[in-house]
Amino acid sequence: MTIPSQSVDSSAPQVKPGWYEDPEGTGQDRWWDGFLWTDRFHKAPRKSMYGSGYARSMRPGLNRPARIALVASTTSGLSFFVFFLVVAVFGNQLSHTARVGMLGFLVLSFGLGCTAVIHGSIGAARSARLGGLGACIRAICGGGVTLLVSGFLVASALVALMHA
Repeated sequence: MTIPSQSVDSSAPQVKPGWYEDPEGTGQDRWWDGFLWTDRFHKAPRKSMYGSGYARSMRPGLNRPARIALVASTTSGLSFFVFFLVVAVFGNQLSHTARVGMLGFLVLSFGLGCTAVIHGSIGAARSARLGGLGACIRAICGGGVTLLVSGFLVASALVALMHA
């Protein structure tokens, strides 16, 4: 909405009477009667703590990177759990080919842990505007743990395969 000027131009479109920001910069609203500024002022409304209407997420809940981080962290933990479950049940009965195949679960867990940490960090940076900081922290911690443990196990498994 345009702020009315002090002069009246008959060819210009007329601005409706109402409260407008004072053109003299007093920080108050001033009444425009449709032709001239009056001497009536009132306190301008406070600015919203959220900024403009679209500054926050339109969808309630987590921001997108936080959701991706949580899914990646959960999937990383599940693939890590499957790896340990198979190793605990079958142990030394696994053939060399099956052991190499099980390495895929560790690599998957490692990759998803990386994804969880990266997207969790992005989501945490955006959480001030979009929300979801707690979920980002959980995803970063969960993804970081599986990233470190599966990274260590992948490295040790590769060393063992090279020397076998």
